[in-house]
This record gives sequence, structure tokens and C-alpha cells, in this order.
Amino acid sequence: MPSERIPLTGEIRISTEHVYTMVDALEAIKEIGSAYGLYSRAEELRGQRVHLDEHDGHPALVVQEDLSLHGSPCWKTIYTVTDDPVQVQRYMAFREVLSSIQQIDRAREKSENLQINIPRPGRPIKGGRTSHER
Repeated sequence: MPSERIPLTGEIRISTEHVYTMVDALEAIKEIGSAYGLYSRAEELRGQRVHLDEHDGHPALVVQEDLSLHGSPCWKTIYTVTDDPVQVQRYMAFREVLSSIQQIDRAREKSENLQINIPRPGRPIKGGRTSHER
């Protein structure tokens, strides 16, 4: 699958060299993973999950849906993403890469939020009051 072409959500298709589009890096990676069968959007849907299932000792990635209306989840398999052991291994490795990137993003966001709330001389903490205010 060399040179896969991937339509991004909200992308405007214009054939020109003078149009530039900014795309969230994590979303771009997810779309690339989708194009190669390494990611399913079911990972993001509420009430659905991609689950590693074993049938007769053979691994399979399946999309399951929660049938419960409340309380404990009751998962039912909707479809199989792949039952190829090599592709299952690739999918799981890609999932780990996404998890690592999400952790980096969360750490950066937390660090930026802490930077905003660092007290500086003569400047109150965001949302705080100066000493003379009541």
C-alpha cells in the first residue's frame, strides 16, 4: 500500500500547490493507522471498544458494543477487525504508540497549565486576587 491517500475529516480537496492545511498531529497519525488497518475509530466511540479476543488459541481483534442500558457492561461482538496474527500484533503495537503520544500531550498540557499559574512578583495567580483586594 505505498502512497496511501487519506481523506481527513473536514478536509477540503483542492488540487493546487498553494493551499496549506493545519491538521492535529495525533488525528493525522490515527488516519494513517486507519489506512493501513492499524487503527479503528471504534476506539473513540462511547459504548464500543476494540478488544483482543482468543478463539481456539487464535487471536482476533473485534469491535464490541455495550448492550447494557445501565450498570455493568454487556459486550457483544459486532465485527472482526482482523484475525491475522501478524496484523493483530501490528495493531497492538500501533495502539501503544498512540498511547505514548497521548501521554506526551497530557504532560505538555499539564506543564503549560502550571506555567500559567506560577506566581510572579506584582502579578496575581490567574483567578486569584492581589493582597489589597477583598
